[in-house]
Amino acid sequence: MERYSITSADIMEKAILHYGILPFFSGLFEGASIEEFTPPAYWYNPRPHEPLDWKVWEWKGEMARRSKCAYGHFMKGKAMFVRLDVFAHLVNYRRKTCPLTPEEKDILNVISANESLMTTDIRKLCGYSSKSGGKNDIESYDYEDGKLVKRKSLDAIITKLQKAGRIAILDIEYKVDKKGKQYGWGVARYATPESYLPDGFGPVSATAEESRAFVEETIRRFQPQASDKFFDRLFA
Repeated sequence: MERYSITSADIMEKAILHYGILPFFSGLFEGASIEEFTPPAYWYNPRPHEPLDWKVWEWKGEMARRSKCAYGHFMKGKAMFVRLDVFAHLVNYRRKTCPLTPEEKDILNVISANESLMTTDIRKLCGYSSKSGGKNDIESYDYEDGKLVKRKSLDAIITKLQKAGRIAILDIEYKVDKKGKQYGWGVARYATPESYLPDGFGPVSATAEESRAFVEETIRRFQPQASDKFFDRLFA
């Protein structure tokens, strides 16, 4: 498979479309990730409270906005870009094999009803703790059978909804300083795939097994050494 030197958003897009599935960070696939394809001059570690000048990080949101791929934490909780034909099969497989709890369905319904929401908006609308961070969300509670019980972390639910093929990251948004420069950690905006991807996007007409085989074949083209156990862990 061709290796890329990502020095522009267009080259980043070409790499994603060429591979079909491309994680943002290294570690998931051998030698294939945005991080590994990006020269040091274009890969900067995020520095909160400073102007945004780490180029490749800016392009994450742009890739999602171009709508030629989907971006989200779709496998093993890892951020990745997935070409739309592959994503349609991944969505089909996940939706048929990854059921949602009532709590997860409630969050999904809120996102669907509003077309797109940032995490802070979801937290407010669903009555979660105003504190940031997955662990702090555990301070939110619900009543079940007349008893006060802890709610599942909102971060964990959002990750599960991405894994289940129910939502994806529509954009990455940043704060802007007085000079008009972006800064700080980017915040994800979530939406259902059908709400923002090209008209007609949706799960393909295939069995779960057929869709998983399609995704596996896409990965095997650049990971021919991958074992069945590797894929079992990847789809877990």
